[in-house]
Amino acid sequence: MMPPPPPPAVSMVTAAGWFMGWRLQRSGAKVNQSHDRTASSSSSSAELRFVCIILLLFILLLLLCLRPSHAMDTLWQYQFRIILLGDSTVGKSSLLKRFTDGIYSDVADPTVGVDFYARSLDIESGVKIKLQLWDTAGQERFRSITTSYYRNSVGGLLVFDLTNRKTFDHVKEWHKEVSEHILPHHMVYILIGHKSDLQKDRKVSRDEAEQLAAELGIRYIETSAKCNSNVDRAFELLTRDIYELMKMGEIVTRDGWDGVKSGLTAKVLYPGDEEEELTTASAEKGCHC
Repeated sequence: MMPPPPPPAVSMVTAAGWFMGWRLQRSGAKVNQSHDRTASSSSSSAELRFVCIILLLFILLLLLCLRPSHAMDTLWQYQFRIILLGDSTVGKSSLLKRFTDGIYSDVADPTVGVDFYARSLDIESGVKIKLQLWDTAGQERFRSITTSYYRNSVGGLLVFDLTNRKTFDHVKEWHKEVSEHILPHHMVYILIGHKSDLQKDRKVSRDEAEQLAAELGIRYIETSAKCNSNVDRAFELLTRDIYELMKMGEIVTRDGWDGVKSGLTAKVLYPGDEEEELTTASAEKGCHC
């Protein structure tokens, strides 16, 4: 930008002074513009940071609102520790993953030692029971590890494979081993005939399984993790049986025993006026694979 012409009738010195003044005025204007831009940029950055913080807080609040069940898991009245028993490959891990995560996979790695799962059930109005579920390895070499979990369990699922006769024949051995380890106390069992979807490959009849359950004095139910048949029902039946025995005073919490624990809002239990009749066999839902 060219400077305006100097006023008429001025000396060279005056003209030079005037020119220097004009340059200083221009420099000052540029400095002011630079300061304005810097201030504007700083203000925009601060506003952007504030918006980001508000957006992050909103997302966190939304996530908490979408997952209320996890926040409420601490408000259980009782906690039952349940153990799954049976030979390797009968499908204990598949049952647990279907029950806790709602998923099934045809490929499953064998359990090494013991695996842990958890889920809560609403047994009746105002009564939430948290289940600690322990998946034990069926191989003989892990037996010394799994036996340590017997004493601290209140319930057990005796699982066999309907397509494998040997796994059914071993059920009595599992029942005897666990029962001897937990004396003088006892465990509540349910007998599970698993893989009911493989009807063509079946090696154990329902009558045989129901007869064994009657001999052991426990329930029997057939399940399929693949078809999601009777999986929830099996765990619900066992949980309800334990709860009913607690109401009758046959199972109580004990110091140093993790089989049953009371929560912060435990309910006072009284024997019911009419006790629910427990049958050893339950109707199996159809498999809709």
